Amino acid sequence: MLYQPEDQDTDCWLVPGPENPAYKHPKIHFGWWTRVWQKGSQDDDRDRLLISFYVEKGVGPGAAFWFQETLFDRNHIMQEDWAWHRWLRAMGTDELDPLVAQMETRVGRPILVILRAGEILPNRQPAPLGWDVVAFDWSQGQLQVRREYLPAGHLRHLARVSTLAALDKVAQALKISQGLIPL
Repeated sequence: MLYQPEDQDTDCWLVPGPENPAYKHPKIHFGWWTRVWQKGSQDDDRDRLLISFYVEKGVGPGAAFWFQETLFDRNHIMQEDWAWHRWLRAMGTDELDPLVAQMETRVGRPILVILRAGEILPNRQPAPLGWDVVAFDWSQGQLQVRREYLPAGHLRHLARVSTLAALDKVAQALKISQGLIPL
C-alpha cells in the first residue's frame, strides 16, 4: 500500500499493509535529499531523490509510561514484533554486508547509509533539540562519514564507526532512532 500525504512536497512510503501509522513495519521510502538535511542545503545532492529501506525504533519500556494518553502516542511504544529488532540482529551479525555489497555492484557506486536520531515527546510536542543525521558512504564493507548534522548530539560518536556491525552497537544504545539505507 502506498501512503502519500496530501502535501505533494513531502515523502511517501510503501508499507506492507493498511495499518497506519506503520512505525513497526519496514518500509520503502521515497523522498528528497533536502528533506533529510536542512532547507537551503548547499550539498551537491540537494535535488537527489532518495529511494530507501526505512526502519524505525519506537519508545522503549522505560519511557512507555509517558506515551499512554492517546492512540498516536501508544503507537510509538515499541513491541517485540517491530522490524527494528530484526534489523539490529542482521546488522550485528554482518548479515547485511553481502546484500549491501550486491547493491553497490549493481548501482556501480557506494551505497548511502543514513542514520537519524532524536527524541519524540508525547502529545506531538516538538523535539527540543531537533534530530541528528549522519550520512555514510558504504563501499567494500567499510563506512566513511559523508556528512553530519548533530544539533542534539545523539550521534556524535559515529565518526569512529567503520562497519555496519559497529553501527549496530551505537544504534542499540539510542533512545529513539531511524535508519535509512537507500536502494
